[in-house]
Amino acid sequence: MNENVHGLGKRANFAWFRGNSNATYELLPSVKRKYTHREATLSLHFYSMTKGKILNSPRLEEDHVFWLSRMQHYGLPTRLLDWTRSPLIALYFAVRNNIEKDGCIWILNPRVLNNAQIGTSSLYPMDSSKIYKYSQQAFSSRTIVAQEDAIVACWAVENDPRVLSQQSTFTIHNSDIPLEKKNIDGCLEKIIVPAKNKQRFFTQLKASGFLLGDIFLDTEYMAKQVYGEIIGLEESL
Repeated sequence: MNENVHGLGKRANFAWFRGNSNATYELLPSVKRKYTHREATLSLHFYSMTKGKILNSPRLEEDHVFWLSRMQHYGLPTRLLDWTRSPLIALYFAVRNNIEKDGCIWILNPRVLNNAQIGTSSLYPMDSSKIYKYSQQAFSSRTIVAQEDAIVACWAVENDPRVLSQQSTFTIHNSDIPLEKKNIDGCLEKIIVPAKNKQRFFTQLKASGFLLGDIFLDTEYMAKQVYGEIIGLEESL
């Protein structure tokens, strides 16, 4: 594993990484797989159901990014696709599940992506005026964004322990086209993680301190880690 990680690590200064446990999975966020035409309905319903239950939460018109980030955090389908600045965290997600299938690690050059999609190689936080409209669009059935098929790389802004522990970044998708099918030169690279190596890599990652509770930092996942360590079934969680 050391040689594989060393090769990825050399790119960490400019690259973002995403680990998929099934190499056939497309780079398409959850809402764009099945729920594109119900995105605004889903987003607005979440807001109306939870506004009074999240302490000190902003009104939707004040902060669309807050509510989109909350949806992502709680596992609802959104237009956000998770990336990480850590190749080891990407490898963890590539080998953690689907042991019988080849996994993969995607390597993204976010500056090349943005230059191709919005005409600048700069990276902005999600709440920047440059890209805020892409979050706003998730809550509206009318067209807000001129670049209808744009996919933009952006920094996470949520001050959440999970975002920090996973070194999270995002691509925000205003397109139903998977990122890899955009065919942008110099933007993406895919490394296959063979199924036969998954268990060995997973064991080595655990030995290196990459544990479930340390990556997610939620009480739920810490409980799963404790269960796995005591019962000896962490691989099945």
